[in-house]
Amino acid sequence: MFEDVQILSNCSICDKKNVRLEAHEDWEYDYENSIQKLNDIKALCRMCHLNSHLGFSRILIREGKLKAGELIGHWCKVNNEREEKFKEYEGIVFNLWSLRNKFNWKIVDKNGHNIYRGLHFDDLLSSLK
Repeated sequence: MFEDVQILSNCSICDKKNVRLEAHEDWEYDYENSIQKLNDIKALCRMCHLNSHLGFSRILIREGKLKAGELIGHWCKVNNEREEKFKEYEGIVFNLWSLRNKFNWKIVDKNGHNIYRGLHFDDLLSSLK
């Protein structure tokens, strides 16, 4: 999920400047038709990316590789919210994750073309054009 690609620019969520960025997929979900559509790939700083993958972040916290306060603090700063709101947000995220895992998704790019396992990253990027 987190490849070691060194790109320095601004985070598309928090606008932190001149930082190492990570690629994050932006998906749209059509629950009626069980279609998961890739809309875009965004450039995020590590903390914004970790806040976009709270399950993975919780694993890192348990393993001592990430401090919960750092993760929560960043979310609170970006969203101008208190820690209590993060707990509420986290609950919603995990409930949504649980719901989405009940579906057998057809995964498509933004043009509706099927995306299959084994697709090369360059092919995936070109499908967004």
